[in-house]
Amino acid sequence: MKKVEKLRVAVKKAKLIAFDLDGTLLNTIDDLAYACNHTLEVSGYPTRSLDEVRRFVGNGIPKLIERALPASVSEEEFAKLVEIFNEYYAEHLWDYSVEYDGISELIEEFRIQGKTLMVLTNKNEVLAKEIVQHFYPEIFVKVLGDNPEKTLKPDPSYYYEALEELQISPEETILIGDSDTDVKTAVNSGAYGIGAEWGYRNAEVLAENGADIIIENPRKLLELLRESNCTDAYC
Repeated sequence: MKKVEKLRVAVKKAKLIAFDLDGTLLNTIDDLAYACNHTLEVSGYPTRSLDEVRRFVGNGIPKLIERALPASVSEEEFAKLVEIFNEYYAEHLWDYSVEYDGISELIEEFRIQGKTLMVLTNKNEVLAKEIVQHFYPEIFVKVLGDNPEKTLKPDPSYYYEALEELQISPEETILIGDSDTDVKTAVNSGAYGIGAEWGYRNAEVLAENGADIIIENPRKLLELLRESNCTDAYC
């Protein structure tokens, strides 16, 4: 069966769609880079380029800071750096962040098809909820993020807990994300994984880590969804 046909089967079967946040729903890289470089600069470390920060994101804020540092630091200093980042970023969550072209239409198409929508991110959960509520008020039933009591992607445990609460099996879900972490989460959970090539990782990385299909932009995915749910409006 061709990949596009498998996508259509997965869409018809799916009850829930889980989106990654950074690099999938929103292009947040400028705000993340400013927060990262503010943290480094006020702490006496060299700053990083936008391309470097783009490579560092995907595994949560602490991992971003760890990758941005030129050398390891004490646990106490590291905790302070994360605190500086979070304090600055909380005041600049969407200064430059923008939605990817076609995402709103894609979300609406999933809603037309009766899908439940969720956000699954490694961003600090409190901050993620603020961002999602700002850009997408009352759209997503859950926003799961970095939480001291939960594990991060690609461990699917937190995802499983949410699905159990919603009485949906992982095999009835689709996970859309732009990173190796996202597609690994899909593989680990048993969800169908769509690699979002429009984000921060390229198609090769997404393929190597197990994406079921790789889509170049949201409008292409929207086109395929409408074909799979052919109605008089689109056919």
